[in-house]
Amino acid sequence: MGHFKYNTTGLNIMHDPRKFLEKWHDPHCAGNHTAKELVKTSFGNIIKPGTVNGSVGHALSRHHAKFADAIEPGVLPLVMAIIEHLSWVTYTSCEGHYYGAHRPKGTERHVGILPCGNEERDKIRRSLQEIADEANRQLLQDSVLCLRVCPRILYSHRRRRFSVVDFVFVRRPFVSWESYLAKVDVIQQETIRRLMKVRGHRPFMRPNPAIRPSPSGGARSK
Repeated sequence: MGHFKYNTTGLNIMHDPRKFLEKWHDPHCAGNHTAKELVKTSFGNIIKPGTVNGSVGHALSRHHAKFADAIEPGVLPLVMAIIEHLSWVTYTSCEGHYYGAHRPKGTERHVGILPCGNEERDKIRRSLQEIADEANRQLLQDSVLCLRVCPRILYSHRRRRFSVVDFVFVRRPFVSWESYLAKVDVIQQETIRRLMKVRGHRPFMRPNPAIRPSPSGGARSK
C-alpha cells in the first residue's frame, strides 16, 4: 500500500489517491507516520526497495518525515515552490535520468499535480499553461527543451480514474540527453521565478472525484 508507479506513456498508477489526499491534508493521519525505506539507484532514482526499473516509489505526503528525502534533489526546488507557494498537491516528480545502454529511453524532468477538485484542476492547468507559453516564447531559439502541460489520468488499484496535471520539461527531438540534463536546471530556475508570480491560494479540501468513462470509452477530463 501507499506506492506509486509513474509511466510517461503507459498506465500511471497510485494505490489509493483518495487516501493519499487524506494524508496530504491531515498531518495526524496514520499513514504519515509509517516507516518507509528509500533506495537510490546508480542513476539517481529514489525508489522503493526491490524495484527493478526505477519507476516505483513511495507515495508520501508533505507531512511524512521522509517526504523531502524521497524527492530527487534536482527537482526538489520546483516541488517545494509548488507546495509552499501555491498549496498544490504533488503526487510525483523526477529530476530526469539518462540510462545509456541500460535503457534506451530516458526520463524527462517533471512534476505531477493531483487536483482536489475540478475547479482547482482548471486553475492549475491555466496557470501552468501561461507559464509554459511565456517560457516557450523565450525558448524559441533554444533547440534543447520546451515546457509542456500534460493532462493525464491517474489510476487507483481498483482502476478508478483521477484527473491529474503533469508539468514536463520536454527534450526536443534529436537532442542528446547530456545536453538536455546540462540545460534543464537553468530552465527550472526561470520556471520557479515565474511560478512565484502566480497568486497562491488555499487548497480545495474536497476529494478529487474519479473520472467516469465517456461514451466513446475514453476518459472525460476537461
